[in-house]
Amino acid sequence: MNPILKFCASLLISIHCALAFGAEGDAVIYVPELRCHDGLYRVSLPETVEALRKIGTLREERLVETLVWGDKSESHILELKFDALTLSIMSDGQKRRYSLAKATITDPRWVLAPNFRVGDSVAVVLKRLGRKDTALGTVLVFGGDTDFVSFKNVDGKISEIEIACYTG
Repeated sequence: MNPILKFCASLLISIHCALAFGAEGDAVIYVPELRCHDGLYRVSLPETVEALRKIGTLREERLVETLVWGDKSESHILELKFDALTLSIMSDGQKRRYSLAKATITDPRWVLAPNFRVGDSVAVVLKRLGRKDTALGTVLVFGGDTDFVSFKNVDGKISEIEIACYTG
C-alpha cells in the first residue's frame, strides 16, 4: 500500500471527525495524552475484524467505501452497528486487521476506554482528564495530537461518547 496515499486517507478521516465534533461551535480542549491506540485513554477492542464482530449482537454491517491504492491493494471502510454502539473502521483488503476510525457509544454497558462511561458525571470526566477550568456546555470536546473524544452533556451527565481515531 502506498504510504503517502494511506496517510492522506487517514488524515482526511481524522479531519472529518474533528470537524464533526466542532460543528456546534464547541472549542476543542487539548489533552496531549489523549490517544486511541495506547496510553491512559486507549480504546480496548479485539485485534481482528472477526473478533470485533463478536463483541455483542451485530445489528448491521455496512461497507462504506473501498479504497484502492497505487499498488492495487485495498482498504475497506466499514461501519458496524451494535445496540448503543456504532464503530467505523478501516480494514485491510481481506477484512482481517483494522484500525478504529470512530466509535459512538450511547449506553453505559459499553466501556471501550477505561476512563469514560456513558452515565458518568461531567465532573468525574473532567477530573479524569485533569481539567478543572473547563466551562460546561452541551458538548465537551477534547483532542490529542491526532485523536478526539466528544461527550454530550445532559444535566451534568454524559449521554453519549464519540471517539475519533487517526487510522494511519
